Amino acid sequence: MSVDSQKKLEVLRSILLKLGDSLSPDEASQIQEQLDELSLDLERERGERGQFVSHVSHELRVPMTSILGYTDLLRKGIFGPVNEQQLNFLNIIRSNVERMAALVTNLSDLSRLNTGSLPMELEMFRLQDVVDSVVRNLQSVFSGKSQNLEIAQAVDSAQAYADPQRLAQVLTNLLDNANRYTAIGGSISVNIACEEKMTRLEVSDNGIGISPEDQSRLFEPFFRSEHPSVREMPGWGLSLSVSKALVEQMGGAIGAASNLGKGSTFWFTIPVFRES
Repeated sequence: MSVDSQKKLEVLRSILLKLGDSLSPDEASQIQEQLDELSLDLERERGERGQFVSHVSHELRVPMTSILGYTDLLRKGIFGPVNEQQLNFLNIIRSNVERMAALVTNLSDLSRLNTGSLPMELEMFRLQDVVDSVVRNLQSVFSGKSQNLEIAQAVDSAQAYADPQRLAQVLTNLLDNANRYTAIGGSISVNIACEEKMTRLEVSDNGIGISPEDQSRLFEPFFRSEHPSVREMPGWGLSLSVSKALVEQMGGAIGAASNLGKGSTFWFTIPVFRES
């Protein structure tokens, strides 16, 4: 069941315990049976929802892969010369299909995280390797906006016990957001703080910032600010909620601090080593 549903059930059970002395054994038993039935219903609903999302994700990925493949063949001129306007249209097609693919991936990951079926390959690794890979993949994005990206030197020696692929996904999401909401020529940095049991990574920018009202809802699925600069950017409001679920699944925490108009800092922690 979802985290919210689980919390509601726990609250109801705690209330039942507190009322235990004032209820007859039959009344307490009846309430407990109803709570157990509710738990089973929610569990069944969660499983059905997960199967539906998995099926839809698969059905969408097949045609999207085909569209991307044929689009790339056309862009490369395999079937004949392509003029500038045609190339522009093909690039727009590819960009929109990539957006849809990202949405499908986020929905699938969120569903699997909620059902506990997303596999995690936890291992010890150097953070530098993951950071370098993510930055390399996003280099053209930052260069396109002439943004200055700084990586803390402390990354060189930092270790982590997590899933490197999922950690890369989280860092990519945070850096992508920083790029989107930071102006041309702006500054973005990746900082790190090594503590006894946890490593803390921070992605900071001098972008548009986030209002206090919006900060309280940042990690909710499908939440998007009404700020004009946010609304003009394409997006679904899923990357941060997926990042939160992934970080917590790896044993860490995530949060943000921001001043509207001055920039934001998103941070997350991950274990330094495996707990015995």
